[in-house]
Amino acid sequence: MDVGDLLWRLLVVLIAARAAAEIAERFHQPAVLAEILTGILLGPSALGIVGHQPSLQFLGELGAILLLFDVGLHMDLDELRHVGRASMQVALIGVTVPLVLGFAALRAFGLHTPVALFLASGITATSVGITARVFAEMHALAGIEARTVLGAAVADDVIGLLILTVAVRIGSGQGLSASTLVTVPLLAVGFVIVASLLGTKVAPALFQRIGKGARTEGTLTAIGLAFALGLGSAASAVKLAPIVGAFVAGVALGGSPSRDDLVRRISPIGHVLIPIFFLLIGAETRLKSFGDGWVLGVGAVLTVIAFVGKICAGLGIKRGRADRLLVGVGMIPRGEVGLIFASLGLARGILDARTQAVLILVVLVSTIAPTPWIRRRVQRTRARSIERATVAEPPGGWLVLTPEEVELNGEPPAPLRARIAFEAALACTTRRPGHKLLDWISSVGNAAPHVWDDALRARFFDILRHGDVRSWRFLEVSGVLADTLPELEGALTQRMRDPFDLDPAGALQWETLDDLKALLEREPWRSAWSMVERPQIVLLAALLSSAFDGSSVEIATDIAQRIGLNEEDLSLLTFLVQERHLLPAAASRHSFGSEDTVLELATHIGSVPRAAALYLLASASVHEPERREALTELFALVRTALQHPELTGSAATDLLESRRREIRLALDGFPRELVERHV
Repeated sequence: MDVGDLLWRLLVVLIAARAAAEIAERFHQPAVLAEILTGILLGPSALGIVGHQPSLQFLGELGAILLLFDVGLHMDLDELRHVGRASMQVALIGVTVPLVLGFAALRAFGLHTPVALFLASGITATSVGITARVFAEMHALAGIEARTVLGAAVADDVIGLLILTVAVRIGSGQGLSASTLVTVPLLAVGFVIVASLLGTKVAPALFQRIGKGARTEGTLTAIGLAFALGLGSAASAVKLAPIVGAFVAGVALGGSPSRDDLVRRISPIGHVLIPIFFLLIGAETRLKSFGDGWVLGVGAVLTVIAFVGKICAGLGIKRGRADRLLVGVGMIPRGEVGLIFASLGLARGILDARTQAVLILVVLVSTIAPTPWIRRRVQRTRARSIERATVAEPPGGWLVLTPEEVELNGEPPAPLRARIAFEAALACTTRRPGHKLLDWISSVGNAAPHVWDDALRARFFDILRHGDVRSWRFLEVSGVLADTLPELEGALTQRMRDPFDLDPAGALQWETLDDLKALLEREPWRSAWSMVERPQIVLLAALLSSAFDGSSVEIATDIAQRIGLNEEDLSLLTFLVQERHLLPAAASRHSFGSEDTVLELATHIGSVPRAAALYLLASASVHEPERREALTELFALVRTALQHPELTGSAATDLLESRRREIRLALDGFPRELVERHV
């Protein structure tokens, strides 16, 4: 293919994929669906812009490898070992029932055994990203149903990939025999176990050493991609799908100290290549296949089996402990793994255009249809929870604290949700939240309005001073943050770029706030802290500076009004957010210690408490020792000036303005820019 033609098609694919994702986001639909539909539109069935171009196909395959590498990076082996008996039972039922029923039905339709097995395998895996997103939108991630579903979805992704390996080997001509049914699963499991063990023992330390020793920006990215491609190549060498190797590579690095850094560096590459993979799946699909009666009939039967099989998975959890139907419905959405089945099946010659269309049809329907069903079940569960609420607070309060856990005591009324959640968030710095607490907060939801009274504000400021990532994670997952501080939740959404990241601790690290709290343990910042009159407002300003880059006075005003700050505190907060960069900018100038500069700063700031607050915020925003020394020196000069009202008070301000007017008159006729610079 001509290079210019390839670049043109790649341009169309990239723009179309991102435009489709943006449109889907605005309609609260998964981007993958829009990308597939866009691929169908651009493919040979419609516009014919994208066809079977080997170069584009290669980029799409790289996208699939990156997708599974990314999924593996976000999979914690310890978490997988502790998903619990209920989640594992749900996963096993959710895989076995669709596989068995689907295979039997497809054989009844006359499909050959390898094709029937491959199609039935393609409907086994649940989409972790889609399921998590629906629960997150309902602020129900903390509930037992969501925790069970997400644990089961992670487990059945692993099982699904192993089944994929077996199905590909059988469908590629090895045939179905007793030896195949034994050797292929053993080979797949053996490869995953051996590669994971070797990877987890060697890779984390190696990548940490590389990350510390690298002197060029792209070294860690290149080595990470090489590791994924290397294990993908190793998987291919033993006749397994390369994506299995990429998945194992991600799992091996999932617990390493370099994981967050690696995710940040590789995610932008995935944002380019992964949509190409999904769009090309659509381009490979023949639009006329969806008008084929056989495709629609088989697709309808397989869709029913896909729904029923996952609903049956809810039986894996004990009756009365959770909403079994909600668990089952939450397992229905398919997505990434099912589409990988469709792509691999066509590439390996196992599926033809009609059978691939059947699988894509099942994936599309099972991804779209369950979302409103999940929402209704969550609302119904919350209504039942509110009906069970206790009225009287039990002796000792609503929370029971042990060295390891913070647990709920009784069934509190729904309006107490925010207060209890803030108390629990503070306790979660050293404890894990109990199951009853998580279930109650999730089940009540935002059914009752909260009131920002003095008690709730005090607890919020306590979280600012003494909370940590675990506190914010608890508030975010439980949905309390979205209900009490939606602006902050919106900032988190912007920071969470990766849809597969179910534990985005990096997004919950408020850098300026955390650095400020660390500085308060040391001099001279501890002394400066004692000069601040409203320390809680300084902490809030640090939080807003972290969340909104310190640039949005409007958002600061909205949050201040939401939580009920008085006019004095509102004025201080907006001043700190707006002038956060004042001292760092002044300290970076060569003349920062001059009398004019110091007096002008002191006059503008107005008081020692405000100067101390700005100094603390500025020190938390810079990390170089020499810059902090310059800030400390400048603060000392400004503080000294502020202790002399005759130099910085209203009289001094009037004198300064008078001097400026005299200078402008004296320089009348010179270029305005020159005059203002001199002034």
